[in-house]
Amino acid sequence: VRRYTADVPAEEMLAELKRIGAVVELGNGCYRVLARSYIPSPEDPAKFHAMSVAFTDLAKTMDQNLRPEGSHKLFERRVWTSKGIAPESAVEFDAFVKERGQQFLELLDDWLTTKEAFAVRAKIERRVPLGVGMYMFVRSPDEPGEDSQSGQS
Repeated sequence: VRRYTADVPAEEMLAELKRIGAVVELGNGCYRVLARSYIPSPEDPAKFHAMSVAFTDLAKTMDQNLRPEGSHKLFERRVWTSKGIAPESAVEFDAFVKERGQQFLELLDDWLTTKEAFAVRAKIERRVPLGVGMYMFVRSPDEPGEDSQSGQS
């Protein structure tokens, strides 16, 4: 808790993790983690903070990628349908993205956690905060889109 929040008392963090169902007490001071990620509820003020950070990160990536040739470009890709899919398939795709997207993000998190732990143990002073964000979008049928493009960029 000290490492990631700096000023939140550990007892308060544990109480919050129990409240949202992310951990369960096993007894003897041990807990089992039930959820690797946490998505704040829509009314939680943390949701607005998380969204503003995500918007900022995406904007900075796009800004970096718009710089002249020769500048380091960051990963930024999308995939979409040019003609649309059946509503039932859209529900299936949402479930597929949630499952596989979470798996992929956990793989990236494992990799980053290993590298971060090494940097801390090696007392590397200059470190680069970075990450990957993923999102799914849905457009209304009458909304303009990228119909004339290939479906991936």
